[in-house]
Amino acid sequence: MKKIIIIFILITGLYSIAEAQLVQSNFQGVLVPQYIASGTSTRLPYIFRATVTGLQPNLKYRYYTNACRYTDFGGTNSGAGNPLFINGSDFRYTTSTGLSTVNGYDSILTDAAGSYTGWFGFVHTGNARFTAGNFVYPSITLDSGGNGVTKYRFALNDSISVLQFSDSGTSTSGTGIYGISNANPKNVISLYDNITGTGRPLAVVFAENEGIDTSVMASLVKYYKDSVDSRNGRWGTVIPNVLTNGVRRFNVHRLTNGSVANFQTDADGVWPSGVNTVNPRGGSLNPLRISLSDAP
Repeated sequence: MKKIIIIFILITGLYSIAEAQLVQSNFQGVLVPQYIASGTSTRLPYIFRATVTGLQPNLKYRYYTNACRYTDFGGTNSGAGNPLFINGSDFRYTTSTGLSTVNGYDSILTDAAGSYTGWFGFVHTGNARFTAGNFVYPSITLDSGGNGVTKYRFALNDSISVLQFSDSGTSTSGTGIYGISNANPKNVISLYDNITGTGRPLAVVFAENEGIDTSVMASLVKYYKDSVDSRNGRWGTVIPNVLTNGVRRFNVHRLTNGSVANFQTDADGVWPSGVNTVNPRGGSLNPLRISLSDAP
């Protein structure tokens, strides 16, 4: 009897370890950007919409988000980056993750099918995973129904290309872009290289002011800090320098369900104010500025 109990404990322990390994499963993208930036002192916030599946129905789970590489799959490290939590209309940021750590996690509530669809986010850091040329996968770490013990680590089915702010024309180089708009604070902005808004967006970001203390979200890239942060309706992100179509569409999404509330298009990527988004070369020092006359 004693041997049976020991064997049962060992099997249970091994099962728990396996469950806590990072797997590319049960996390499907709905609206996921193609690109993010890199650099310790040139950070940006990113958000994406996704669905978590395979959980227990009508149950609250603690979670936090990161971004990982394919080399993390099968391990017990969920990646790097700092989570940006979006719970209803509340935005929160943390630099210290943990499912049993105060302020280190947020919660989701599954539906009757054991799924949850919503907005998630993160801010890149100086971690080597965020090296230009890499592809990262957003990840989510969850507990078992609110007990604070890691149960699942899922990686998204979509990857995101990492760019480096630069004025060069290489495929791994990027340029900052920000906009002045009439979007409501906490609306979501997506950028496309086509007028129909098909395929994955180039970038996805929220409209300010989201209410996060800027002293907490430190090391933001200069143009975001100076021209975007805490200013209602403004947004900022990054686009690739190799962009033959330019940015041809801006969508404004409702935070509640992700539906499109408004959009603006331009047939050639050169917007009414004269800003040219085709193959930009501004890096972080000379970002593109989208005005109200371009995309209100």
